[in-house]
Amino acid sequence: MSRSIGHRDGGWVRRVLVLAIGFGLVAGIGELALLGIKRYAQHRILHVSRDVIWMAPLTDVALGVVAGLLLIVAGWRFRRLRSLHWAVTFAAFPALLTLLLHYRPLHIAAKLLLSAGVSYQFGYLLSRRSRVLGRLVRWTSLSFSRLPDGKASTADAPLVAVADSFDPDRRRFLAVAGSALAGLFLGTRGWLRLAESRALRAWPAASAGSPNVLLIVLDTVRAESLSLYGYSRSTSPNLERWAARGVIFDHAFATAPWTLPTHASMFTGHWHHELSADWDSPLDDADPTIAEALARAGYATAGIVANPAYTTWEFGIDRGFAHWEDYRATPGQIFGSSALGSAIGCGNMNEIGCRLRAPLHWYELLGRKPADVVRAQFGDWLDRVEAGRPFFTFLNFFDAHTPYLPPPPYDTLFARPADRGNPMHRDFIDWEWTADQVAAEQAEYDASIAFVDAQVGGLLDDLEASGVLDDTIVIITADHGEEFKEHGVMTHGNSLYSPSLHVPLVVIGPGIPAGRRIDPAVSVRDIAATIDDLTATHAGFPGSTLARYWSGSDEPDPGPLYAEVSGRTFRPPDYPVNHGDMHSVLDGRYHYIRRGDGEIEMYDVLEDPWERTNLSGTERARVDSLARLVDAIRKVRP
Repeated sequence: MSRSIGHRDGGWVRRVLVLAIGFGLVAGIGELALLGIKRYAQHRILHVSRDVIWMAPLTDVALGVVAGLLLIVAGWRFRRLRSLHWAVTFAAFPALLTLLLHYRPLHIAAKLLLSAGVSYQFGYLLSRRSRVLGRLVRWTSLSFSRLPDGKASTADAPLVAVADSFDPDRRRFLAVAGSALAGLFLGTRGWLRLAESRALRAWPAASAGSPNVLLIVLDTVRAESLSLYGYSRSTSPNLERWAARGVIFDHAFATAPWTLPTHASMFTGHWHHELSADWDSPLDDADPTIAEALARAGYATAGIVANPAYTTWEFGIDRGFAHWEDYRATPGQIFGSSALGSAIGCGNMNEIGCRLRAPLHWYELLGRKPADVVRAQFGDWLDRVEAGRPFFTFLNFFDAHTPYLPPPPYDTLFARPADRGNPMHRDFIDWEWTADQVAAEQAEYDASIAFVDAQVGGLLDDLEASGVLDDTIVIITADHGEEFKEHGVMTHGNSLYSPSLHVPLVVIGPGIPAGRRIDPAVSVRDIAATIDDLTATHAGFPGSTLARYWSGSDEPDPGPLYAEVSGRTFRPPDYPVNHGDMHSVLDGRYHYIRRGDGEIEMYDVLEDPWERTNLSGTERARVDSLARLVDAIRKVRP
């Protein structure tokens, strides 16, 4: 029979909570060890904040306390649960489950059963092994426990004495646990501040008159859904207002239909296949970035990003930025930093957690950073920039990415609440879509764009009011578009059709003519060369400066536009990307697409902008010419 852990309710509660906190700390330290192995030994992408060092242990402690409170409540009703056996069982269960969740091949049901069984047996053994229990008491700082006669407990103390007198000094224990968590927090924050401080001290003096540069990326915003480009809904009134003061590119194209490779192209000037950046690999340091070039030229550099999947510190695009803000320390982000918290809360698009949340109609991503927060963080950083020093800032706005959840009053801008879709990552849970669901999702997407547009407009208004905008080149674009069944495909990263590649591109600033629209097609990979040119940094980047379209330059035409995407086999069989790597080229009016299974498509985008009529069967000579062009681009690196 299990030994009673105490006789008074106060002692019962204290003992259970001390065990819960102790096991939570052990789970947190264990998680950090596992993450370290994955990151530095296995070179895996973790999708975690650098603050995971303190967030994970804090969350694991909190989850342990929750388990302890459940036992306390149950123990008041069922006194048989008020034993050392059950106290250890309830404290150990979330800790063991947290660690097992890091082993992905094992099914979630198996992890739950294994954690429950091992925890129960662990509690059973500890309640009967005085020597082991005594050592664990000492190792986990429970040496603060006292025996009735005032002597410290030891490994050799009888079981009854240890179990019945397990009376931890709560204040001293909490002081140790709190100090450990505080040390992890202060150490992490201090290290990040020190790294930024060192970067700031390394800045050289900038050339006199160097303009500021603000690169704004509207994540997942396609040109076809902007009123700036003729869309029927008023999704971008602020962008229209500001674009009238600069140059609008009517046919700008991304280099890939998803985030990381296009950002990598923007920063380096290289095509996707020339870079390491891909689904499971970050951008390496083989090629310089425009941020590194500007930092060497004396610019204050900062990246403030909201995409939690592919623009964080793990993916290499932060190189050259002295200040980098990705994840923020919200309750949701802290909770999702633990493997167990992530599983419960649908962090990293965990399917089990998402299904648990769906009945509650709570679809938001843990720790999501809305556009108004990005705007505020930029303003806070700009206030700290040394007066007279030019800055280069990259902002990524994520609100138009799934799940589409525009805040009030935008949530009802284009659809009544009853018409709103269920934005719970259908692309990762249920690939079946009805026409009504597609229409509802598109209305939410458009409303999300309108929200971002308002924040970007307000940000530029703030810069103008402060006088900063007079010396700032602003480039507004997107990393890729989005699809709503125009070709039977939803979201992005699944094809190379124009809705996934055609993005907005606007350039505003000193020396930029107002009210100019550029018709020739351009690639966003030219952004690095353009910034290099407009700042007179002369670092030299692949591609061609976009300034040739308004400066009267006789620079030759940059040639065809290229895009590609690596295959993803977990997509539905009818999704193009499921058939392997895809490649496309836009040469003049013709868009050529080659799938991994060899199927060819070609469209006349002037006559057929939505790419409805496949011309590959009727214009074989042109198709063959474009195929050779794709092969030539893939073989030649500038």
